[in-house]
Amino acid sequence: MKPGKIFINYRRDDSRADAGRLYDRLNRAFPGMFFRDVSEIGVGVDFVAHVERAVGASVALIAVIGPTRATAADERGRRLDIPDDFVRVEIRTALERKIRIIPILVGSAEMVDDDKLPDDLKPLTRWNAIKIIEEYYDQGIEKLVRSLVAELGEPWPRTTPSRPTRRTGRCAAKPKPPSVSRTGSARFRRCRPPCRNRASAGIWCRSETP
Repeated sequence: MKPGKIFINYRRDDSRADAGRLYDRLNRAFPGMFFRDVSEIGVGVDFVAHVERAVGASVALIAVIGPTRATAADERGRRLDIPDDFVRVEIRTALERKIRIIPILVGSAEMVDDDKLPDDLKPLTRWNAIKIIEEYYDQGIEKLVRSLVAELGEPWPRTTPSRPTRRTGRCAAKPKPPSVSRTGSARFRRCRPPCRNRASAGIWCRSETP
């Protein structure tokens, strides 16, 4: 993972689909600037060490919080109570490194009360959250995108100033004329190399010579 990316934190059995959808939408605005475990961690890599490095190199962490985020459990008990739980490691690393955290509430999720979190995760509740629901999904994504401009710059597509074009020797954006149409001393001809606009060879261009 290259420095300057944003880490997306989520629990698979709680918000996997929401995290994937969010990842795809954000990548349209900021291509290649987001990191998730499933897409970028290679085979034979120490997952915990890699995640700590990846989160530590991030400019921000997006925590996707679904309805069962705080209560998810397995045979060992509640997963947030397990010190090496991946979700806990990611959040803990961001808090320790003072990395910006953006909680995203999806579905019916609400922000977890700090008394329901282990001590090292309690500061998570101090970060303002964005709630994204299906009825206003696009508006929620737009709000999130604008909140990332400080870290990532303006989103794509970025507009660039239009440059004036010279007609002589360049392809003109005009309807196709007859094979030879004279107007004053000018005529239209089919572009052939070495036309300076090589990509447009075969399109009608304006020439100043009869």
